[in-house]
Amino acid sequence: MNFLRIMELFTKTISVNLLLLFSICFSAISQQKKSLEDSSIPIIEKVYLHTDRSNYAINEDLWYKVYVTYAYSNTILDHSKVLYVELISPDSKVIARNITRLDQGLGNGDFSLSELDGFKAGTYQLRAYTNWTRNFGKDFIFTKEIKVVDLGATVPNKGVGQQPNLATKQKSFASTDKVDLQFFPEGGSLLAGVTSKIAFKSVDQYGNPIEINGNIFDENGNLLTTFSSLHNGMGIFILNELKPQNLFAEFSIKNDTTKIKKALPKVLEEGYLLGINERKGKYYISLKTNKKTFEKNPREQLTLVASTRGITYFEGSQALQSPNLTFVLPAQDFPEGITQITLYDEAMKPHSERLVYIHKEPSAKVTLSIDKTAYTPKQKVNLTVTSKTTEGQIIPASFSLVVKESNGTNKSLLNSNICSYFLMESDIKGKIFNPGNYFDVSNPKRFAQMDLLLLTQGWRDFLWKSIPEPISKEYYKAEKGIIISGKVKRTGKNNRNQYKINMALTKEGDIFMNDVDALPTGDFIFDPINFNGHASLLLNSQNQKKENAGNLELYPICQDTLAIDHIFFSFTTLDEGNLFKQQLIQKNMNYGVSSGNQLDEVVVTSKRNVEEKKPKTNSIGNADIVRVLDDRTPSFRSLLQLIPYAVPGTVQSGKSIRFSRFNDPALILMDGLQIDSDILGDIVPDDVERIEAITGPGGAVYGQQGGNGVIMIFTKPGARNRAFKKKSYTVSQLVQGFYNARKFYAPNYGDPTTLDFNKRDLRNTIFWEPYVHPNENGTAKLSYYNSEASNSINLVLEGITETGQPIVVRKSYEVNQ
Repeated sequence: MNFLRIMELFTKTISVNLLLLFSICFSAISQQKKSLEDSSIPIIEKVYLHTDRSNYAINEDLWYKVYVTYAYSNTILDHSKVLYVELISPDSKVIARNITRLDQGLGNGDFSLSELDGFKAGTYQLRAYTNWTRNFGKDFIFTKEIKVVDLGATVPNKGVGQQPNLATKQKSFASTDKVDLQFFPEGGSLLAGVTSKIAFKSVDQYGNPIEINGNIFDENGNLLTTFSSLHNGMGIFILNELKPQNLFAEFSIKNDTTKIKKALPKVLEEGYLLGINERKGKYYISLKTNKKTFEKNPREQLTLVASTRGITYFEGSQALQSPNLTFVLPAQDFPEGITQITLYDEAMKPHSERLVYIHKEPSAKVTLSIDKTAYTPKQKVNLTVTSKTTEGQIIPASFSLVVKESNGTNKSLLNSNICSYFLMESDIKGKIFNPGNYFDVSNPKRFAQMDLLLLTQGWRDFLWKSIPEPISKEYYKAEKGIIISGKVKRTGKNNRNQYKINMALTKEGDIFMNDVDALPTGDFIFDPINFNGHASLLLNSQNQKKENAGNLELYPICQDTLAIDHIFFSFTTLDEGNLFKQQLIQKNMNYGVSSGNQLDEVVVTSKRNVEEKKPKTNSIGNADIVRVLDDRTPSFRSLLQLIPYAVPGTVQSGKSIRFSRFNDPALILMDGLQIDSDILGDIVPDDVERIEAITGPGGAVYGQQGGNGVIMIFTKPGARNRAFKKKSYTVSQLVQGFYNARKFYAPNYGDPTTLDFNKRDLRNTIFWEPYVHPNENGTAKLSYYNSEASNSINLVLEGITETGQPIVVRKSYEVNQ
């Protein structure tokens, strides 16, 4: 008997007269809705990343769009301005990290999966969080598994923790009793004398579903009913008016004769149960007890509380006048999503709990249209996105669009997406098998299957059983930008000094300057600043007499990475990564190219090469003189003698160096740190890589002393002389700002002068646009060119409207010669 038929039969037990009576009484008692503006409700962020794909080859690029929403309503939230996005390798190490700037709750970025940066074949975890989300634990941290394949490897190189295919595991597990079968009575308990609905779920050790058949017996071995998996190892059966006894199941994996026994939960003699059935868009709530409980507690005052994402949308009390009462939940008052319904007795002791998904007809109608259904290679594609309400009104929204070749991954509609994440996955702890299945509008059984999920995994792992509170006393603050902060400690005999901290931040010749007074404790913090990439930072502390003073300490600018407690495994019945690899290899063979002779998705130098070319410390200003020391440089005994040769216009004055145009000594920096000029005579010139000098007004960024000119010395790696004296009142170092997101590159076949004809265009991601924002007419138009390969092309538009409705729209077309 199928699931829908079971539900239909069970629903027919509802008493119509009692339904009408209880609906009137219950709704008249109390209905209150806690306002989202209530100051007692903490601001909680949800983070979602839309990636261009889930499977990649080594040396490809991963692209992502960030959506940060208010957890209670799923509307875009402008709270944090800094997002940490990390890739965790199969050996559980952070291999790459981006600091992504958030603007009005949105952001974007990318990763180069370069072999030079240590990427190898395996399963990686993509992880994203703000500093603020750290207050509420790991359940609010976004994670997604990414597969990376090596097209040059002849044997599949699987990531740590990946498992063999499901068929192999089922056969071996049946003989070792490693199937995990759990029973979940609706409402939480089995009650004697009451007809009960029991859901079950069977999985293997990796969480993959196991399809089973079985029988339910009483303690005397009498058969009570049979059961069978209906969807992804889950199913449901009914037990009528149970007696207080021990029940057990005897089951086997489908297509296997091995019998396994499993005890059912204990049957209670007293209590109350809560049940839910959905029929034609109405949600019927049933409250049940047995004769013993009803006679012992006549007219017991029961309270029902219904909440969605921690916010109460319905609360009411009713004296129980019959062992079985039913009413209709006012679903129109609830937002879409998982609702938790809890039944309390007169002493407000919880007796029963049930989760139900409240479905709403979408208020937004978003369409994605293309100008053709079939194309030729390298042909231009024009598409239009429209965002309007069902009544035709324009509705603002933010979307991201990916166009990609299928390459053996046509099951992507079962994978996680922005709808499944915000409306289900982020509200249930743990992984969910094929989450996209529950939001696939072409699946007519998705709501019944969703109910099975909520009866099993959802009931056990629901996140919003109460509004989450910060788990740490440290209270992680919402970051509004890059924070420069630290502490200055008093030096000398005068401990009453008040300090001012001067800051100069230089990037590509642009200088940003600011100052701030330190607190009496010595702590200081500048207003948040925004800059991309690396910049040179100089801090200087001065006392009330504007003299350089104090012992300056700079706090870490970026938050440390979170602890890694992830064990890699994938929900999969087919090795999708291996299939993806085979498809790519076959495509390369068809076009007679090696993996290194393809058009790059983005023309960019690899990260490792760029970093190797960077100097260990950048100068803070634009140097007027740069002298690189080499074999042609004359030999000098000390740096004190070398500088007048290397920097024209300087003279030696005792143990110091000054520019001839100034009377006072120049400011000397070594590897970014200020040093006393009297140790220049002890530094061996062979340890120096280059010398730079600022002779003009640019030295003013270093303060008053910089006005006499600045000489910057950069030593070679592994130089012997390290015992120079640092000025405690100065900090100079290279700091990391926001990641400078690259722009997706795709060839323009309408302009042949921009093309590289030496490489084949076999892009796997054809087009990526992280910001698709419809105009004042509710439309957005985009265009791109196909690659030269013939293939099936999938288009996926994801996003969210200003009202908090997540959107997924899919299209596909064929490219043929």
